[in-house]
Amino acid sequence: MLGLAVAGGLAGFLFAAPGAVHHRGYITPRENGLIALAGPLMNVVLGAVSLVVLVTVAPRVGYWGVFINVLLAGFNMIPFGPLDGATVLEWSTTAYALSAVVTIGPAVLFFAGVLV
Repeated sequence: MLGLAVAGGLAGFLFAAPGAVHHRGYITPRENGLIALAGPLMNVVLGAVSLVVLVTVAPRVGYWGVFINVLLAGFNMIPFGPLDGATVLEWSTTAYALSAVVTIGPAVLFFAGVLV
């Protein structure tokens, strides 16, 4: 598995989950959904801060901050497998739809060249 990750990284594709959360004890679906939302929404906040940095202080640093955080937020909210989007969608379709607009929407616009 490590070899696959290294080969993917050398090819330009990186996948990592350093913030994976594993629960002990009883947790409700709502609590699990809110925990899953915390990471992508933090990426949205960091992306907004990076946008301010982009416009005011350090354009290059700000650009990379926006780029990384927008893509991480969008990717993590894909409703598949162990990603946060699947957990949120299990909990609430409404919460998933609202969070997808805030996370996946900007990522798609970024790839389309509309943002930054």
